[in-house]
Amino acid sequence: MTVRRPTVRRPTVRRPTVRRAAAVLLISTLVLPGCRRGGDDVTGPTTADQGSDIAAGLVLDANISLDPDDVARADLGAEQLGLLASSGSPDRFTIRFDGRTRVETWHYDGAGLTVAFRDGEALYRDDAEPLALDGLGSTPYAPDRFTAGMSVVELLAVTEQRGYAEQAVDLDADVTGRLIVVEGLVAAFDDSGLRYVETIPIDLS
Repeated sequence: MTVRRPTVRRPTVRRPTVRRAAAVLLISTLVLPGCRRGGDDVTGPTTADQGSDIAAGLVLDANISLDPDDVARADLGAEQLGLLASSGSPDRFTIRFDGRTRVETWHYDGAGLTVAFRDGEALYRDDAEPLALDGLGSTPYAPDRFTAGMSVVELLAVTEQRGYAEQAVDLDADVTGRLIVVEGLVAAFDDSGLRYVETIPIDLS
């Protein structure tokens, strides 16, 4: 009997947009002397228009006073806690929020293991060949640091980032949100807060 795996759907975040935003953020942190205001809840130095939508949403040295320890953590399920105990933190992961439903995929590239969860319970597990690619590292971020409805300020606090790029992005057919790119992570927000997180564990060393 063929058992079909559940489809883990995520918001429509266009890959070229994500790559372009990440590239502009990386380059701009090296060459731009300042940034523009990046939203009502985060401010930084102001410069003239940088000539592109993403550069116009670039913020460097954002003034974040929130302590990461004051940001609530997600409650992980027993299966997730067991996996952390046996295998450690995932090399990379995605998290999608459908309302208060939390859908996660954890990847252990060195072991060839992928596990998907819904609200802490395992949906499926894949065992494959270990993935070894030049430049592929492990994310420094932990899945439990990201919760439904968290704000951009809270995300910057828990990732301990002081620079990010922002651009409007289509989350669904009729929903436009904000794409936030920081070092090693892409996040999508709508009016209710965080909708989607994907880590990008690129080893730049």
